[in-house]
Amino acid sequence: MTLHKEDLIKIAVEKSNQAIKSAKDNLEKGNFETSQNRIYYALFYIVTALAYKNDFITSKHSRLKGWFNKKFIYEDKVFGADMIEIYNELY
Repeated sequence: MTLHKEDLIKIAVEKSNQAIKSAKDNLEKGNFETSQNRIYYALFYIVTALAYKNDFITSKHSRLKGWFNKKFIYEDKVFGADMIEIYNELY
């Protein structure tokens, strides 16, 4: 079964939302490393959704990060350069 682009985007956004909830829950419990991991994955999943929307598919975290940096920070200037620093720190 092949999923359509819209389905892939929806799944990635749902995973991001779940990761955010998990990050909050773990933060409240004092599980800081797990919370940080979940925050990173929330970002990873939402950038994956952006990638699907823009017909970019990769399974490599570093390649996705590089694509995001090039496309949304330097070419389209959607985000400021500080965003990639946040992404790098979480990575």
